[in-house]
Amino acid sequence: MLRSDPSLCARQEFQNESAHFPASIRKTLSRESAVRNAEIARIFAEMVAIREIRGDNAFKVRALRNAAETIEALPFDLAPLASDPERLREIPGIGAGIAKKVVELA
Repeated sequence: MLRSDPSLCARQEFQNESAHFPASIRKTLSRESAVRNAEIARIFAEMVAIREIRGDNAFKVRALRNAAETIEALPFDLAPLASDPERLREIPGIGAGIAKKVVELA
């Protein structure tokens, strides 16, 4: 059985993950895991928990939950994009309201 080079597999997986992002975002891709993304995702997750307890609109809660999951899974640091909310909105699952929150947090 032929084994693939692990670094080659990781590069291919990274390229596959990032292929669906627009070119303007792909320019900022980095291989390092972004601690800041994890922090932002954690804050969004806390916002979800608070809104669920309060009984807020289920659609807004779901949007925040999806944003937290998306941000945590991003293969690049979100901070450089925070200066331009329009670029943030190019990320699937990030709308205008969530982009504003990311700008405040980053």
